[in-house]
Amino acid sequence: MRKIALSIAAMLALAMMVALPSAWASSASAGAASAADRAGGVAAVGTAVERPHTACLDRGDSSCGVIHAEISNFAFHPPSLNVRVGDTVVWTNWDTVGHTATVSSGPWRFDSGLLHHGEWYSYTFTTPGTYQYFCGPHPFMRGTVTVQ
Repeated sequence: MRKIALSIAAMLALAMMVALPSAWASSASAGAASAADRAGGVAAVGTAVERPHTACLDRGDSSCGVIHAEISNFAFHPPSLNVRVGDTVVWTNWDTVGHTATVSSGPWRFDSGLLHHGEWYSYTFTTPGTYQYFCGPHPFMRGTVTVQ
């Protein structure tokens, strides 16, 4: 009886490991967003299906206060953004591998957490300055946001 109970417990544990990796990544991303909220900006995480502010889809266009940046082909597009205080940048990962948007220098630090294909991360910049960021798993991927 004891061997059967252990086998059932082992199968349940294995099933959870197979089914939950994306949930773990999402909860890690949510934790990063919470830290960013306390660090001088407002952050959010989601999937491309629920991407916010779809009326402003032009990359790098700040006319509506929302700038959409893409992560594709192991690069940030556009690599350099100029925004105003109060603007929101939304990074969406279109690559098949995970990426992050992690600030390495700037007035405030934030980290998107690992974004899988189709997931997005947004950050509303409330403090002027230059924010240099990179992808944690692929540090050769770099970008800059200048907030005026």
